[in-house]
Amino acid sequence: MIKVKALVADDSKVMRGIVMTTLRGSQLAEFEFIEAENGEEALEKFNPNEIDMVFIDWNMPKMTGVDFTRKARGKAGAQDTPIVLVTSEKAMGKMEMALDEAGASAYVCKPFTSEDIVRKIGKFIEMIGEKKQKTSRGGFFGKLLGGG
Repeated sequence: MIKVKALVADDSKVMRGIVMTTLRGSQLAEFEFIEAENGEEALEKFNPNEIDMVFIDWNMPKMTGVDFTRKARGKAGAQDTPIVLVTSEKAMGKMEMALDEAGASAYVCKPFTSEDIVRKIGKFIEMIGEKKQKTSRGGFFGKLLGGG
């Protein structure tokens, strides 16, 4: 099973727990989590070379999930990192703004089920797996063994 390091940012400790429990229960991957209480803390902890995926609440103090997404996309190497907004916002215009303007990869509306999570992020887990396979075949020993 693929290992995925995920950053989970929400000002509610309970909601962070729900997101992490749902992801573990999805059995899409073996998840390791880094938690943040707000967008500023999430941005400090976000390193696209270490974090495979981000789950971030839309409405938080200090920095919203949308603002985090805009700033995170500006970091080198962050363009391919899936960023999933977890939100109670259901207005289509707001969703389009988050996806098109801010650069979010997907969104999940609260309350959500594990089926919602699987449907929304399954393709990203596959993408992360493929990326990790390519990386593991690269380098000197990968070339020596006929990898990348």
